[in-house]
Amino acid sequence: MDFGYWYNYSTSSATCVLTMDKKYAQLPFQRRNLIGVKASVRPLTFKLTFMELGGHPVRLERWRKDVNAHSIDRKTVTQTISHVNLHYPRLQDGEAAALLLETAGLIRTQEMPLQQGGTFYRFTANVHALNQPDNIIYLSPLPQTAADLFAAARQSLGIGTATEHPAVAAYAAAHAADPEFDFHLGFLFDSLDHLEERFLALQALEANDPRFAGRLKFLANRALPGDTEIDARLDASPVYHDIARTTYGRNGVQAFCETDLLANGPLGGGLVLEFDYIFPGHDDHIMAISDGARRSEVRASPKRDT
Repeated sequence: MDFGYWYNYSTSSATCVLTMDKKYAQLPFQRRNLIGVKASVRPLTFKLTFMELGGHPVRLERWRKDVNAHSIDRKTVTQTISHVNLHYPRLQDGEAAALLLETAGLIRTQEMPLQQGGTFYRFTANVHALNQPDNIIYLSPLPQTAADLFAAARQSLGIGTATEHPAVAAYAAAHAADPEFDFHLGFLFDSLDHLEERFLALQALEANDPRFAGRLKFLANRALPGDTEIDARLDASPVYHDIARTTYGRNGVQAFCETDLLANGPLGGGLVLEFDYIFPGHDDHIMAISDGARRSEVRASPKRDT
């Protein structure tokens, strides 16, 4: 007995086609009955065994078909990242977290008090189209169930105690050595002057506002040396003039701000905000598609200077 399953993400229901002795019957069922399937943004075809269908467990396997096949020419449509949802860990951290994102360059477009406490914020990176449905950051309090889970995980791992699990220290060391080690949120600037202004403003918050004291950490990577014009610009930069660390790629710079005002990671720790700039006129840059030589170079390169 084979089940052929076609699932359209744009609807909440699907159609299951039962194949048995070359006879077909269409059996409708609701999306909530589907177990263990991660929906895609395009229609997929599956072979089913282990799915809850009419009370009978059926298992799910993909058909041996090209699930990446598009019926619409990809060049005729646009797909962007619509939003990222962030959380601040405590109710009293809301306004500081919102100010942090504003200082990072985002535009605060909305804020609403929540019935359960705290404030919901909406930000956009697009100053030219505040209501456009992409480039959006949502900010709200960390749900209590998530906070409880993080607390239980930290307690079980003995964080901060003499019996702390060794994996905790190894994770912290890897994160400290490379801010891109874990999930992080990056912003691309089209002006190095603007990036420098925002990064310096964040450093000023940490130095002058008690709400941020000890809660922001900073790191920067300047471009690989070799382009005289870029080298001269960075030597004169208020951010990069004394930086020894370099990017893996060429013709671009990075700056990082890590903060525990935004919950992130497996233990609900801090989030890293990344600020990127690409020097114009270079096809080879830190965000470019890497060729084989670049990949070999990155694999062979030693750890960046700290």
